[in-house]
Amino acid sequence: MTVCSHMERDQVKSLEELRSKKTRIIKGAGEEKKRKLFYDKGMFTPRERIARLLDPDTFLELDMLATHHYRDFGMDSKEIPAE
Repeated sequence: MTVCSHMERDQVKSLEELRSKKTRIIKGAGEEKKRKLFYDKGMFTPRERIARLLDPDTFLELDMLATHHYRDFGMDSKEIPAE
């Protein structure tokens, strides 16, 4: 195996992981949690509000994969997607 093919395999794996994470973020916290946090209060999720406000394909979300770097209060062990 060449160094190049090993690097390419690692890059493909990294891209697959990022795509998977993005899919999880877009799906959100799950229907039950969304219902409690938003729908029961007559609200839409933030992404739903943006989709209703803007024309299709005119919004590009940046930093969807960004994470926090907090350590206090046990935050270092929590993952909060798309904060």
